[in-house]
Amino acid sequence: METLILSIADLPIAVRAEKHIKVFLDPLTTLFSGFLSNAGEPAAFLNLSYDHLRTYPNFKGMNAALLAGDCPENKDLIDQIGKVYPISKDSIIVGHLNGCLAYNPSSSEACLLLFRSHDQNNFVATLHKMLFIFISFVLGKRHRFMLHGAGIGEKNGAGGFLFLGDSGAGKTTVAGLAGMDAVLSDDAPVIGKENDIFCIYSSPFSQVNMFEERSKDYFRRKAQLRKLLFLNKADELKILPREGHAATVEMLKSHVHSFELMNRELRTSAFNFCCDLCRSIPSYDLYFQANDKFWDALN
Repeated sequence: METLILSIADLPIAVRAEKHIKVFLDPLTTLFSGFLSNAGEPAAFLNLSYDHLRTYPNFKGMNAALLAGDCPENKDLIDQIGKVYPISKDSIIVGHLNGCLAYNPSSSEACLLLFRSHDQNNFVATLHKMLFIFISFVLGKRHRFMLHGAGIGEKNGAGGFLFLGDSGAGKTTVAGLAGMDAVLSDDAPVIGKENDIFCIYSSPFSQVNMFEERSKDYFRRKAQLRKLLFLNKADELKILPREGHAATVEMLKSHVHSFELMNRELRTSAFNFCCDLCRSIPSYDLYFQANDKFWDALN
């Protein structure tokens, strides 16, 4: 059995594959450069499986089913997963491109079955996305969440900011203006709480510079969270306070990664976490232009 251990937000997560399908692990050494670690007993395991005997229709978009009976067109695929992983009514089953992920939240292990289709096969993109979803679930069980935003650490090391917004709101712009050395993630930073202090942790999931080589201790980066900033492109610079309830609603609706795929227990954890976060950390609407003048205003 070949194993890669990722360390994300101080949480070791293992990806395992039999030697004959080790080739699927090789791209991860580049995609997750700086987040590979041999320290600590893994808290969770994603086991890779590959069905080389059959082809299945690939998933054109994201799908989720709690029971095989809810998804009859994919019954054969789910039955195949059931041969290597225990499927129950509580299992979360997610399909994407050339893969199907099965996860029992009560377990520390999940299974990802990769398969061929008659259409284009894209195993790297499948593995990357499915690992992203699995990590979202594992972090959520430990009251940490990846949020759709840009986590930026201050250059003086005093703390960090979380910039939130839909696609096109300006997260990548803000990250570019901050400089890559300050960026913890421009798409999916992890937010957690240590000793009653909210922190931003770096993650390997980015919109840009995915293949850029990172230092070996990149995964250890974190910053104390100081402000939540909801991005709005505008002709003039303004920063307006946002009421905590409104911040919580938008965060749950648009910014908790994989929220729509979580079961009730994980969603409840996300709800409680976001309520606590938005009560504890001041929220603002940031109206800005594509320049770095907003940094002075934030401070």
